[in-house]
Amino acid sequence: MPLSDSSRFWLAAEVMLAVALVALPWIFGGTIWARGLLLATGSGALLSWSIGARKNRRRWASHLLFWLPLLTLTLGLVQLVPLPQFLLRLLSPVGAELRDFALVPLGLDRLRPLSMDPPATARAITRLVGLTGLLVTAFQLGRLPAVRRRLFRVLALSGVSIAVCGYLHLLASETALFGVHHFINTIVPFVTPFWNTNHLAAFLSLAGTVALSLGLEAENRDNAIGWGLAAFACGVGVFLSYSRGGIASFVATWCLVGAAFFSRKGGGLRAVLPWVAIAATIGFAGLVSFDDLLERADSLSSLEKLGETKVYLWPMFAKGAVAFWPAGMGVGAFELGFSRFQTRELSATYTHPENLGLQWMSEVGFPLSAVLLVLAAVALWRVWLAVRIHTPERYIALGLVGVVLHDLFDFAFEFEALGASVTILAGLLAATSDVAPRTHIPRRWLWWGAGLTSLGAGALVYGTPTHHEAERALGEAVRLRRGPAAIETLALQLIDRHPSDWVLYANVAQDVAREGKPIEALAWTNRVLFLRPDDARVHVAAAQALLRLGKPLQALGELKLAWALGDLSSLELGLAIAEKGEVWDRVLLDRPGHLTAAFVLLRQRGKNEQAMSLLRAASEFPPSDAVGREAQGLLARAEAELGDPERALRLLDTLPADERATVDLQLVRNQVLFKLNRTDQAIAELERLQAREPNRLDVGLELATRLSSVGRSLAAIEALERLEPFVTGTVARSALFQREAAVWQQQERWGRAIEALQTASRLEPVRPDLHYRLAEVFERMGSTSAALDEVRRGRLLDTPEGAKARNAWMERLAASPVGESR
Repeated sequence: MPLSDSSRFWLAAEVMLAVALVALPWIFGGTIWARGLLLATGSGALLSWSIGARKNRRRWASHLLFWLPLLTLTLGLVQLVPLPQFLLRLLSPVGAELRDFALVPLGLDRLRPLSMDPPATARAITRLVGLTGLLVTAFQLGRLPAVRRRLFRVLALSGVSIAVCGYLHLLASETALFGVHHFINTIVPFVTPFWNTNHLAAFLSLAGTVALSLGLEAENRDNAIGWGLAAFACGVGVFLSYSRGGIASFVATWCLVGAAFFSRKGGGLRAVLPWVAIAATIGFAGLVSFDDLLERADSLSSLEKLGETKVYLWPMFAKGAVAFWPAGMGVGAFELGFSRFQTRELSATYTHPENLGLQWMSEVGFPLSAVLLVLAAVALWRVWLAVRIHTPERYIALGLVGVVLHDLFDFAFEFEALGASVTILAGLLAATSDVAPRTHIPRRWLWWGAGLTSLGAGALVYGTPTHHEAERALGEAVRLRRGPAAIETLALQLIDRHPSDWVLYANVAQDVAREGKPIEALAWTNRVLFLRPDDARVHVAAAQALLRLGKPLQALGELKLAWALGDLSSLELGLAIAEKGEVWDRVLLDRPGHLTAAFVLLRQRGKNEQAMSLLRAASEFPPSDAVGREAQGLLARAEAELGDPERALRLLDTLPADERATVDLQLVRNQVLFKLNRTDQAIAELERLQAREPNRLDVGLELATRLSSVGRSLAAIEALERLEPFVTGTVARSALFQREAAVWQQQERWGRAIEALQTASRLEPVRPDLHYRLAEVFERMGSTSAALDEVRRGRLLDTPEGAKARNAWMERLAASPVGESR
């Protein structure tokens, strides 16, 4: 377009692009329900520009970048087309298996599309229509340098407004947005409209890079200082977000901008290489060890992902991608399509695979991912060739590189604010290339544009309500007990719409189980297991249904699967089944610590004979050598506590040396030695053990107890003092002071005992027994009034039964004459 071109339609298109850059970040970071605004700004901007171009008889230009959203949009539409079963089995084996196993038996036997969640794919189509409109419009308008500069400034100021919002909340110590809205799963004090800290870091990093680029090429010093302060505000906000991936990519991006700036000023490529090395080093260090650099992040974030990087999740995500390699699980359908392959952190829901490449492969399949990758690489290379001679465009292009780096470890681009900003910037930067204009805008283009807008609007309508709303609706019906027929009718409607949503099946399974229909409950539970094979809770539900059907051994098999997945909440139920059928070998797992947990639980329930039966079964039929040695060690422990100490010692001596050297077995050995009256040897071994393991609380407390029992109270106190520097937790420190108080009591040094017990009581202020122990010491000192006060304090904290049991004691103390300490 000539520089002289002007039109109110083009101005309207530019305003819509600016609205997208400002409004989407302020609508909670551009969440799903903001897609209506994205569609309105994208399609509205494109139609406005097209009308203006036709009225002024201007030409349009194209770019290779346009094919990225258009190809994805086309595949998304194909993924919504119901396919014959043979074709579905060829392109989506997982989808065909789901239809045959879960849907056809329910009467839902119609043809199914490729998408594992068609409404989510429809919403993704709406998003793609909006992004396509933004990209094409930004490219057409961006041929005017003045338009590019204005939109760059809008994005930079939009980022500053978000950062200032966070600073104001931080200064006010406010954890709710504007004091009203609380975000879930995050308590980072830098409160902004972005509920996701990774998304916040990526947006501020991009906006800060744009501001920095404007400052580096400002025409005067005042503008340079102003844009520099804007960039600083955004950069500090990135660090306050506590996003490790965001901080690492931000540092790398700014290092690249600095390298590009100094290479232009002089020095050539060799002067750039150190900057690139610094960027790579800082980025990697920030990603891997950010939790060590900012320990505060772990205490402020409730997401519990700041303690480790996300790279360890990639194999799990890759497994899901491979299962859908021909044509993908559906654009935007990752949340439901991936649930069958989730093996880690089953309490968490993954809406995206935390990696841009894995996301493409999961949602559109390997063939199209390869095409998109090649197109993106060629298109971005062309953009770089076009902007490398322009400033600040080439620095802003490096900001887009930073976004790609960030999306290798997060999924910020999938939110509307960052997605729209990146799309508009990409269009503006691509417009700097010398592209020959095509033909004039024909009239049919306006109809095509209107049709595309209608498609996006229709897809948005079809895509709502979401599967979350479907889950809430069915869950509410189950909670209100609206009747089996009504619940089943509603469930079939929702499952027909969201066939891979395991929560819907689980709700029906819960309802029919409550109605006393174990066969139907098991059928529904099996469908849940198909979609969540590694969810321990589902295996427990299947076991309960099998028990109602009178199949305890099959139920025990399901419980074993739950235990193998790490859920021991049903261990007591499994032990009860094994006890009733005398099938202790069915409880065993080749999993370190499982046998110990079962043994300890039986002992806590006072079932010592059953515990010994379990150990004998483990000794005779060990699932592995490690479990066999674990059983032998537990047998020695049981013999030491309940049976023959000589036999216990022989069992310990037959274990391998490395097994005998473990602290737990060393403590068992000491218990045996004391029972055999080999006191001096036991104490000597405990002292050597404490010297080897000075931080072990159990070793230090055991040594102090043994020394005190033979009258060596001072040595016991010294053992506790050696232990004290290594004890940090409140409960552990309380146990330490309680043991110290017991030693002082043995020596009848009541003042020191009271001091230690008072310290323990301050560490655990809700424990009534500590007040009762203090009362006992005061009473032995003859200070009945102080003893009475402590009993009263303990009764306030105790249960009604526990408080009632101290009534006689309190009455006796109240009736005694007030004495003084002696």
